[in-house]
Amino acid sequence: MRKKTATVCGVLLGAGLSTRFCSEKLLHPFMGMPLFSWALQAAINSNLSEILFVGRQEILQHLPSVPRLRGVCNLEPDIGQSHSMKLGLRHIPDHASHALFILADQPLITAQLLNSFVGMADSGCALGCLGGGDYLGPPVLFGRDFFEKLTKIDGDSGAKRILMEHEDSIMKIPAQFAGQEADVDCREDIADLEQIHKCYCAIIDASNFVLKNITLA
Repeated sequence: MRKKTATVCGVLLGAGLSTRFCSEKLLHPFMGMPLFSWALQAAINSNLSEILFVGRQEILQHLPSVPRLRGVCNLEPDIGQSHSMKLGLRHIPDHASHALFILADQPLITAQLLNSFVGMADSGCALGCLGGGDYLGPPVLFGRDFFEKLTKIDGDSGAKRILMEHEDSIMKIPAQFAGQEADVDCREDIADLEQIHKCYCAIIDASNFVLKNITLA
């Protein structure tokens, strides 16, 4: 009997207001491309069945035309990240068994790392995240059994509360290299993460590909 495989929908969260960055963070250049394109290209080059990008219209207008990719407009980004997660959940296909939430400002995420989460879902895992040492965070995998709980979260840290409540049952995937889990909050982070990228470019560039039709605003 053929083993049933999971169907994992990727949800990129990119509706933040970039308050600490003082400009449109996701369009800021990172290694020659808009910051958001790095996590997006990793998702496109992975085995995710479908990809939803939840963002403001200013970002969605820059998305490339890719069959597996759909934009979801967040008209109320000030509510917090939980609102973007809920919007993503509403658009996940009924046949999807899992949702993998990815931050659009995590430029060092790779397709291989995302494929590890798909493999985790195939093995029957219902809850997983990137973890190691004291870190417990995105990308985060939720099986459908957790979707109802996710609809009740609020603010910017609701999903983290679910992880903490079920910490004993979380499957953790270690980072491929130090700093891979980092996201961009302020301009100083760009230089730091570009340096990490240069150190591990062989891993990152072998996993991802450049989307030629993503251009800077």
